[in-house]
Amino acid sequence: SIDAPIAPKGQISRKGIFMGSQLPAGDYKVVMKKGKETYESSVKLIYDPNSPMTMEDRKLKNELVKKLYDLTQELAYIDYEIDETKKFISNIDFADTKTSKTAETIINELTELKKSIVVTTGDFYVQAADPELKERICILYNLVAGNTSKPSNTHYANLEVHKKEFDLAKEKLASIKKKQFSKIEKYVEKNSLTPLTLKSFEEFLKQ
Repeated sequence: SIDAPIAPKGQISRKGIFMGSQLPAGDYKVVMKKGKETYESSVKLIYDPNSPMTMEDRKLKNELVKKLYDLTQELAYIDYEIDETKKFISNIDFADTKTSKTAETIINELTELKKSIVVTTGDFYVQAADPELKERICILYNLVAGNTSKPSNTHYANLEVHKKEFDLAKEKLASIKKKQFSKIEKYVEKNSLTPLTLKSFEEFLKQ
């Protein structure tokens, strides 16, 4: 199967409780290493001929799983940006009250934004906290990935709801960084401090 997507950390592991998705039918190379020796072979995966799912059903399922997979990793990157920005600001010893208050405001807003995308308190396993965006995407992802029939209209409708919430979170983060964090960046530049450096999305996925 394909590895589970990289997900926001929250109160559970980065992998969270996302399942790996099934590989599509096709020819695959298998590589095994033992010490200095490498062994290669090939395997052909086929769909269960007795399954009621048609090829079109499988295509629709795989496409929806891929959209949810990508959405999860994009959300994880937003979560990474939030955490790194908060950490960066917290490590600066501001010399003036005005900038210090701006920094406090940014941290509070980023903290609230994080709460809207992932459970940050309580114990998700015992449902002590209501599921946030990450957890709701996870539920939908696992439901579709583990389903033995094509996606339903409800699955697609839920994806649209989650995508809109994701877009709002992304816009909120961009607004904070443009309107308020830019003041911190000016302070950093003026005082010859090391600026915030973030990994690119591609670099983040390789960690």
